[in-house]
Amino acid sequence: MKLLSDQPYSTSRNFFVTGTIWAVVGALYGLVASIELFAPDLYAQVEWLTFGRLRPIHFNVVALGFVYSLLLGGAAYIVPRLCGLQKLWSERLGNLSMWLWNSVFVSAAITLHSGLTQGRELAELVYFIDVLFMVSIGLFTINVFMTIANRKQKLLYVSLWYIAGGLLWTLSVYFLGNIMFRVPEGALTGIA
Repeated sequence: MKLLSDQPYSTSRNFFVTGTIWAVVGALYGLVASIELFAPDLYAQVEWLTFGRLRPIHFNVVALGFVYSLLLGGAAYIVPRLCGLQKLWSERLGNLSMWLWNSVFVSAAITLHSGLTQGRELAELVYFIDVLFMVSIGLFTINVFMTIANRKQKLLYVSLWYIAGGLLWTLSVYFLGNIMFRVPEGALTGIA
C-alpha cells in the first residue's frame, strides 16, 4: 500500500480507517481522564497525565479525529459518485490531505501532553497545528471543488452544495475562531 495511493476511493477508505482508529484512541483518553475524576491520586505525580492535559486531547481526538475524519471520508466517497466520476480529482492529493489531517492529532497529543497550549477552551492547539489543520482541510477542499468542476453529471445534487459549503464554512470558522490573523499571539489579548 502506497502512502499516496491513486486507487479509486483510497482517500475515503483511509479517512474511514483512521477515523475508526481515532475513535478508539479518543475513547481511551476519555477513560484515562475519567479515572482521574474518581481516583485523583492514582497518577497525581505524572504531570502529562493530569486532567487538564487529557481533556483537550480527548475532545480534539473525538470531535475532529473521529467525527470529522468520518465526515471527510464520507465526502471523499460521495463527491465522485454524485459527479459521475470514478474517483476524486486527485486521489494522491486526497491521501496527502488525509496524512496531514492525521498529523494534526499526533502533533496535538505531543504538544498538549507537554503543556503547550493557547490556553483557550476548545481552541487549545498551538499556532503551527492550526496552520497544519488549515492546510489539510484546504487541500481537501481544493480536491472536492476540482472534482465538482470536472464532473460528468450535469445535475449538481444538493449534497454536493452542502459538502462544498461545509468545507468552506469549516475553513472560515476555524480561521476566525482560532484568531489565526494574529500570528504573534495566536489569540486576542485582554478581555475578549
